[in-house]
Amino acid sequence: MSSAPVSDSKASIRKWEGSFKSLFLHGRWVETPTGTIIAGWCGASLQFIIKGATKLQFKFGAATEKKDRSSRGSMFAVLLREVNTDSAIGWTEAFNGEADAFSPEIELEVESEYDVEFMLIDWASLIELEGIWIDQGDISAPPPKSQYDVLFIGDSMPCGFVEDGSDLGLIPHGCLNGYAFCARQALRDAGTTINVELVACPAITLVDLVQEDNTLVGMQNRFFQVTPWDSTPYTPSGSPQVAVLALGINDEFQGVTPDTFFKQQRDFIAKLLEIYPSLKHVWLIVPIRDEGAPDLVAYRNKMDSGEVEWPTSVPSVDFKVIDLDGDAKISTLDGLHPSVEGHLLLGEKLAQLLREHGPTSGR
Repeated sequence: MSSAPVSDSKASIRKWEGSFKSLFLHGRWVETPTGTIIAGWCGASLQFIIKGATKLQFKFGAATEKKDRSSRGSMFAVLLREVNTDSAIGWTEAFNGEADAFSPEIELEVESEYDVEFMLIDWASLIELEGIWIDQGDISAPPPKSQYDVLFIGDSMPCGFVEDGSDLGLIPHGCLNGYAFCARQALRDAGTTINVELVACPAITLVDLVQEDNTLVGMQNRFFQVTPWDSTPYTPSGSPQVAVLALGINDEFQGVTPDTFFKQQRDFIAKLLEIYPSLKHVWLIVPIRDEGAPDLVAYRNKMDSGEVEWPTSVPSVDFKVIDLDGDAKISTLDGLHPSVEGHLLLGEKLAQLLREHGPTSGR
């Protein structure tokens, strides 16, 4: 996609005086006592309609920072769509935010009305949004469009992870290049709009691991944290109809036995079903093959054979194991993490499964 023009000028620009809560917040945002909002799980997005403006900027708060310097990826990106045509103008260049600073200015056409989506795309960053700045016109909440919501829970794969030292151009837009959001785009292109909530971070296990005097908190507990780095409890909200879990490869690498992993995964799913009574589909993605560790196949074999433990007494839920890479050769950056092309292929396969078996399939 082409990029929207950007500049660094703030001449004749003013703060929009509305509340973030009046717009559409998706994913994990936490409001501070001063009215700013903070997100630390990549994929969190802010969506709104802007009309009659020619300049748009975002102001970052003091909490904005890169939490893990091993990630050199940009923090955020912005997608613009013209409301009348729904045609994508394109992602602006991805940017890094700085504490108490403005984003580069995005130039708009005064006669156009835009659907704007601001998204945290970097797994290693924390963003505090202090305000939205425009030169004229107004901002309002977008009309509801989503046909259903999908909750993705995973590790480095859906984050669009790039190994430290790799060419960042290989995955230019972080989690937006990951297969979860590729599936969202593939469905949108086919006329189905979904919301995606992503709760994922690289190297995470499902189970808690005790190593010497240190406990590595797994997703079974970190899922309930406000950010990956802050253990402050977070109460999940929303009404997803589909939950997709992509975990296990790090557990197997750390020596967690299949019996331990699958029993704890069963208990974690049971907890998700309590929290989200809206869930009608729970799908497990078979761990993608690691060319660098060909012996790590115990989890794959157990899942492929159908020997997965599911919660009992929930007959209305569609439990499914899906093997996205299957027998196909997926393009990767390092033998494990998919390239942009690999994510696109995985995303299209997932979108097809959602079309055929998801909430709007009629099954």
